[in-house]
Amino acid sequence: MFVKVFSERLGVTLAKVSSYIFHPAFFLVYNLFLILCFRPHWFGVNSWHDKTMLLLLVTIYTIIIPFIAILMFRVLNAIKSIQMYDRHDRIFPLIIILVFYLWLWINLKHDPSVPKYWIWYLLSAVLSCVITLIANNWIKSSLHTTAIIATLSFWLWIRFLQSPGDSLVLKFDREGTVTYKLDYFLMWMFFVGGWIITGRLLIQAHRYNEIIIGIIIAIIAIIASHRIVF
Repeated sequence: MFVKVFSERLGVTLAKVSSYIFHPAFFLVYNLFLILCFRPHWFGVNSWHDKTMLLLLVTIYTIIIPFIAILMFRVLNAIKSIQMYDRHDRIFPLIIILVFYLWLWINLKHDPSVPKYWIWYLLSAVLSCVITLIANNWIKSSLHTTAIIATLSFWLWIRFLQSPGDSLVLKFDREGTVTYKLDYFLMWMFFVGGWIITGRLLIQAHRYNEIIIGIIIAIIAIIASHRIVF
């Protein structure tokens, strides 16, 4: 009995921690960093160190400013909780996030130093916010699910359409490189994705239908954004 209770509590704790680590707001920065490590030549550089200003800019406009805005909403009692358990609490934060995502996309889409591949991923985040806002009138979809499914779709596209081999060259510094099989990377991505979705159900943040809606939104957004960009 003790072991069962302990394992359940441990699972819930790990699910909550992973929900913070893999918060949807972080995925644009995470993926930008990964692409800079795996494909720095797409950005016309040899290492992610050469694009630290871009990473900082994206971090400010997709994480820091929206987080400050959400805190202000909470202080002003415009939302009940920063966790946004109620779907009505999501309206103002999603609008703020959409505004900054859209601003970032408009300013970067014609930048020759930013590849279309990442512009595509950025636009998918914009469209995800739009569709989620519309769906929010009827149901609270899982933003965590939308973020990880869009990310998995993006990397699967890179694996099967942009990588003739099964390896990527991972560059963490200017001096050396590490060859890492992309299939292993995708395996870890699927594991993380499965755990994120399971964790949202485990802590009862979402129901199954909200998870399914999150998956549908991600697929629609990633396909629509690809057609727009390419």
